[in-house]
Formats: sequence, structure tokens, C-alpha cells
Amino acid sequence: MKIKKIIKIFLICAILFSLFLVYKEIVSQNYCPLLWKIPACYIVLIGYSLMLLAIQNFENRIGYIIYFIFGDILFTIAVWFSYKQIIREGNCPAILKIPLCYASLLLAATLIILGLNINSKKQKIAKK
Repeated sequence: MKIKKIIKIFLICAILFSLFLVYKEIVSQNYCPLLWKIPACYIVLIGYSLMLLAIQNFENRIGYIIYFIFGDILFTIAVWFSYKQIIREGNCPAILKIPLCYASLLLAATLIILGLNINSKKQKIAKK
């Protein structure tokens, strides 16, 4: 399976989970932790959605830039909330007792690494 397809599958799953969190936030206020007085699940949903749009245009420089900007933003947010969870100052929503900030951290790191892999393969082909 191509790396781009794997990335798309991961992003679609991330968007679906984010939509679930946004729904829970709307139904029962304060479900998601706040970032600048905005529920983090809203920011995460927007970030993963923009990454999915960007991967469609990955060969274009702007798609590449948008993908990595939002990947880095999501990674930074996940690091922040994971840290807060570890020191017990924050409370990330959990599924099966696993805080989703940890899952988001792993996912963001994986998406960045996979995106870099696409770029390195593209550069190898261009050199030939």
C-alpha cells in the first residue's frame, strides 16, 4: 500500500475521533481541555482536516508546507497536553483508559515521519 494511502487512512480515523470529541464537547461542556480558551478538540479537528486536504496536493509545494505546519502544530499541542497529563495538571479525554493526548502524540509523530518518507522517496526519484 502506498504511503499516501496509509496517511489518508490515519487522517480519516483522526478526523472521525476528533468529530466524536467535538460532539462530546458540545453535548457535555468541558469534555476537552482548553487551549487559549478554545476546546483543543476543535483545533485538532481543524488541523487534521487541513492535513488531509494538504496531502491531496502534496506534490505541490503549498500542500507540502501546509501538511508539515499543521503536523508540527498538532505534535506540539499533543506534547503539551501529554506533559500536563503526566504531571496531573490536565485531564485529557480517554478511551479504554488511554488518554487521547498520548494517542494524538503518537499519531502526529507517525504522520510527520510518513510525510518525510514521501518527500525522501520523491527526492530519490528526482535524482535518477
